[in-house]
Amino acid sequence: MRFTRSILILTLLAALCGAAMTALTIIPAATPAAHAAPRAAITASPEPDPPSSPVPDTPVLDTPVPDTPVPRDEDNGRADPALAKSVEPADPRVGDEVVFTLTVTNHGDRRARDVVVTDPVPPLFEVLEAHADRGDLEVSGNTVVARIGTVAPGEVIRISIRARVTGDAPAASNSAELTTSNGDRDVSNNAATVTLALATAPPTATPTVEPTPAATETPTPPSVAQQEAGQSASSSADAPRQRLPRTATPLADGDLWLLAALGLAGIALGVWARRRQAATR
Repeated sequence: MRFTRSILILTLLAALCGAAMTALTIIPAATPAAHAAPRAAITASPEPDPPSSPVPDTPVLDTPVPDTPVPRDEDNGRADPALAKSVEPADPRVGDEVVFTLTVTNHGDRRARDVVVTDPVPPLFEVLEAHADRGDLEVSGNTVVARIGTVAPGEVIRISIRARVTGDAPAASNSAELTTSNGDRDVSNNAATVTLALATAPPTATPTVEPTPAATETPTPPSVAQQEAGQSASSSADAPRQRLPRTATPLADGDLWLLAALGLAGIALGVWARRRQAATR
């Protein structure tokens, strides 16, 4: 009886173990089956891309871009060549030399190209020479032309003209102008003028011409009778004649005539006295 129970217990245990083993075998097999589809989707290899053909190298042409100024506001990005002028001295006389100085300055932030300064000096002056810091100078008569060329921003160019005053006038003015080939920001400073006050020439001193004394004839020595008559006339005259000092001023024509008349009167008195003396004898 006990033996039979033992066999039944072992049989039940064996059945339970078999059932347990069957459950254990089915569960691991079912688990990978549930995840098989997603795993296959993840690990699927993509189709290979078709081979790409090589693209030939195309040379890139370096085309120069013209230097076109970018328009900005009117106060920036443009050239502004300005002209100023002075003279020294400002009050010359006829015959004096003066120096006109012209100054060109580019106040803009771009180059001023083909800058030319023209100065027609008035005909009251004679141009002697001209000089510029750089550029070509041309003097035609009284007109001076300075072809400077390009003036960089902030650059200063000076031109000097030496001239002589040949005409006489109360005042004279000299104007010059500047031109450029590209845009100018301010054209009001492209001309300059100076005014000179010509001093009046001092009056020429007129030399004083002293009158030349009239030429007198050398008197003939009187005879003995004339000497006696002269002595008598001298003694009878109211006022004796006075001889002029040697340092006296030369006599005028009227004084000479008066002396001649007095001399004739003395001679006449002497002749008259001589005759009266002869008659009384």
